[in-house]
Amino acid sequence: MSTGYRAGDDFYIDRVENEFVQRVEAFKPSMIFHILGHDTCIGDYGDRGLTRDFFPRLVDVIKNCADEYCNGKLVITTMGGARVDVTDYITPKIIEILAKEKKINRK
Repeated sequence: MSTGYRAGDDFYIDRVENEFVQRVEAFKPSMIFHILGHDTCIGDYGDRGLTRDFFPRLVDVIKNCADEYCNGKLVITTMGGARVDVTDYITPKIIEILAKEKKINRK
């Protein structure tokens, strides 16, 4: 649930799944370019109430979207976030997600 600036994991993922993915489906881009920062993690300088487990979930949603609508074409750059513990936690998980073969769950 969103309480102002602090969105929380489920609220944000819901927005990505129900707004971003629909826009990609309608627009039909040839590639998704994702600027992935974790400064919105709890305790970081842009704290939006997101846990460190949110970021791999986000990458999974975006990767599946790219697999479905962009023939797997996805570029991710990482930036933003001062918490090294979050970087150390999410980076291997994100690499694992990106290394998986395409899985398409939509229609």
